[in-house]
Amino acid sequence: MPDNALLPIAQAITGSTSSDAGIIMVDAAARIKAAISSVSTAGLVSLIGGYKVPVISGSGATVALTAAQSGSICLFDRAAGIVYTLPAPQVGLCFPFITTVTRTTNSETIVTDAAGTKLVGNILNTIDTGVANISCFGNGTSHVTVAMNGTTTGGILGSYLLFTCVTTTLWHVTGIINGSGSIATPFA
Repeated sequence: MPDNALLPIAQAITGSTSSDAGIIMVDAAARIKAAISSVSTAGLVSLIGGYKVPVISGSGATVALTAAQSGSICLFDRAAGIVYTLPAPQVGLCFPFITTVTRTTNSETIVTDAAGTKLVGNILNTIDTGVANISCFGNGTSHVTVAMNGTTTGGILGSYLLFTCVTTTLWHVTGIINGSGSIATPFA
């Protein structure tokens, strides 16, 4: 595009009838074009397509999540169990939990920040031995914890849960967890 082609646009933006407006726009356009052309393809891919979701390791026995960590993947990556405490509810906060190490002692637990903050939703507890799977219901009135024990209430490698804050006192829970034996609800 010839530089003078920007003159009507520059005049419309600046309200000027002078050709100086076109010079200002051409200079700005040239600077922007030079800045863009100086970024490498790898740099653009890194800026645009290389975004990674933060991961929170449960390497300690307890983890107190913060609102600023919303969207981070929370790992159950400790065989001795982990307790994650959700932050104070703010509508829209969201935390996915993935079991990467089957629990052998204690439990893999997610608990709300306060007794007045409840859990509602549905978790499918599955086993691979042909026994019927069960759907576990969070009632939204008394449940404040999801605790997987590594057997009957889930917590075997590959279990997945998603907690999404839907009101100032309620988290919605969904997921598929892997259990064994006489499977039962992880809600408490």
